Amino acid sequence: MTTKFRAPWAVPGLVTYGVVRLVTLAFIVIRAHLDHLSLASQLGRWDGRWFMLAARGLPSHLPIVGGHVAQNPIAFFPLFSLVLRAVHFGLHIPVVVAGTIVTTLSGAMALWCIALLAFDVKGEEVARRTGMLVALAPGAFIFSLIYADGFFLSFSALALLYLRRRRWVLATLLTVLATATSPLGLCLSVPAACAAWRQWRQGAAPMALGVLLAPPATFVSYMLYLWVHTGQLQAWFLTERQGWHSYFSVRFSAHVLWVFAANPAAPTLTQHLLAWGTITGIGLCVVLLRSGLPEELVTYGLASTLLSACSAPIGLRPRFLLCAYPLLIGLSVRLPSRWWRPTWVVSAALLVLMTVEEMISSAIFP
Repeated sequence: MTTKFRAPWAVPGLVTYGVVRLVTLAFIVIRAHLDHLSLASQLGRWDGRWFMLAARGLPSHLPIVGGHVAQNPIAFFPLFSLVLRAVHFGLHIPVVVAGTIVTTLSGAMALWCIALLAFDVKGEEVARRTGMLVALAPGAFIFSLIYADGFFLSFSALALLYLRRRRWVLATLLTVLATATSPLGLCLSVPAACAAWRQWRQGAAPMALGVLLAPPATFVSYMLYLWVHTGQLQAWFLTERQGWHSYFSVRFSAHVLWVFAANPAAPTLTQHLLAWGTITGIGLCVVLLRSGLPEELVTYGLASTLLSACSAPIGLRPRFLLCAYPLLIGLSVRLPSRWWRPTWVVSAALLVLMTVEEMISSAIFP
């Protein structure tokens, strides 16, 4: 007796995702062999090594170099590293293997959750298109490294789904998990605030308040934990500002565009990436506003895009555009059918370029 798969709209995206991951892994293995590099060092590039360090435990005090707080794992929210730690010790496998397994599986789950959200609001065809966009998005190269994005995308997409369905307890729990994975989870308070306001205007009990308060409460809880753990109340903020030179700036993206417009040939590869990411983000936000998607998706998509755009020196890199996935759902709704094949081809080409660039050089920080 056979059982029919209940989510056929997810199949094209998941198959494409699996093929891309296998091809990328083969590229990493071949490159590591030819250049006499360890496979672990390639899989754990960039922030991956900090997640793996965090899985072994956070420092009990802030490391100081030259009078300033140095880079350290405290900058990364804890849930993903805790899962790595559990898999590492539970299965008795190297942490880099645990990280690769967890990231790959969580990336597939993220694709399915985002496609499910798209299916819930706009039906099967939009869900199929969205799944393919997630699989081929330039930011999807991150699923071949040890990053927490798959967890965040999964939890936040399900939080939006259950917020729409008025399943308040589940939405609150998933919002906590999303925020414990990434500070971008704070953006989930925006659609929750809209829902609570709508309930209040209708004279109903504001049941969405739990979802609204969950992100700031989770954020503050981590800050308080770091205070107890390190003895420094501002441990996270000092690490971000001094160790990673990261700060909030409403003018950052405007500055990026100004530098690029003044002399398009002069900026570095990273500045080009940020400029084109910002231009793409603005265009996708316009599409999102015209897509007719529910308020929960529109407000989260705009809030996530804005927070990333104001996070210097990170900005709207491809992986943060992916974190604002309602932009992709909006594109799936609005783009005419005749444009889909060229769009997938262009997106896949950009994904290849991003992956190769990230693996063979240090010119662009993902």
